[in-house]
Amino acid sequence: MTTGYNIFAYLETHAALAPPQIVPEPTDRVTLLSMPPEVVQMIVNATFKDTKSLQNVRATCKTLKQLSEKHFRESYLTHLIVSPTRRALARLSWTVQEPKLAANIQSITVTYDNTNLSTSSVLCPGMWIVGEVDYLLRALRHLDSVGKQVDLIVNVAKTPADGTSTIISIAYPVLIYVLSGHGARGIKKLFLDFDDTVATHLPIYTTSQQILALDEDFGPRYQRIWACIMFVKNLNEVRIRFRKKNEKVDSDTARFVTIVRQDTGMHVGMQYLSTWHFDIMGRMNIFNRVFTLNIQHCGFIRRHRDDLFKNPNLRALVLWNNNLYAIQRSINPPTTIQTLKNWYCTLAYIAANTALQSCKICFLHDSDGQIHHRQPWILEPTSERSVNQTLRLKYPF
Repeated sequence: MTTGYNIFAYLETHAALAPPQIVPEPTDRVTLLSMPPEVVQMIVNATFKDTKSLQNVRATCKTLKQLSEKHFRESYLTHLIVSPTRRALARLSWTVQEPKLAANIQSITVTYDNTNLSTSSVLCPGMWIVGEVDYLLRALRHLDSVGKQVDLIVNVAKTPADGTSTIISIAYPVLIYVLSGHGARGIKKLFLDFDDTVATHLPIYTTSQQILALDEDFGPRYQRIWACIMFVKNLNEVRIRFRKKNEKVDSDTARFVTIVRQDTGMHVGMQYLSTWHFDIMGRMNIFNRVFTLNIQHCGFIRRHRDDLFKNPNLRALVLWNNNLYAIQRSINPPTTIQTLKNWYCTLAYIAANTALQSCKICFLHDSDGQIHHRQPWILEPTSERSVNQTLRLKYPF
């Protein structure tokens, strides 16, 4: 018994000290790249919405980089955001000249630096320095040459806050720069974005020079812009948008002025704009080109009435939930005033100065608390009278 015990103890001791046996790896081990191609593609597809994971997958090996190429282009090339530097604009110009890369581009976002016009990425140095290349316009021209149109989004760097940088004065150089150049044909839609975080009302003007600046007529200058819009056949829409920083808005609450070109003429729409926003519409005596005008949820200055509604070519009009104001801007704080029967006079003015074929009116607010047409009032021409005649009967001078 003792001998047997010693033998087993000896075997156990030396077995523990013996080197471990190396088990050979199976020759049929499954690796990622040995999987069926459709399975590997499913794994790559799972990284599409996570840009960090997509980058890691592309860095793994050449095969995964190739399989994720489509996702990479969709993530990083569909909506290009270009930094306000000439280097970034030069990179944009190079990108659009690569057919495989340019095919993915749907929109380009740039910044208009209205604080320093000499270095702005939109009115970039190529506009002013002889021999310099205007990379933005060159990129747009190349896109047009290959039959590609994109949306161009221009962010205004600084909120307009004084008489020298009003909405209308900023919009003009940007629009004329883009639309009058040969690159305009590469644009499908043009968006000009303003930040209205702080300027919810018109600024206070205390000097006579500032107040007189409000009466400057920008109409003659904007005539050239409207001519460009009609000339650029690929351009479907110009939209001037307003939003606060980090604000999320949907189509029902967005604040904008939109200008759509159609064969019948200009179609203008606007919604949720205040007197401050309406600076883009005032002092622009160009509305004789507008065929359709749709104004909803707006409050605008009464003196803009002549610019908006003195239009013999206007055929369709929508006025929905709007206010008309008079405003005093030279006092602190600025005040808005409504005179009695604002809409009574305005609708009579519309009847006398347009040739409407249709009109839709609802919730027009007067200062005395009266609301015209709480239910939609839809006017169409009849055999007895035109839309204008119907308006004149209800709102005679």
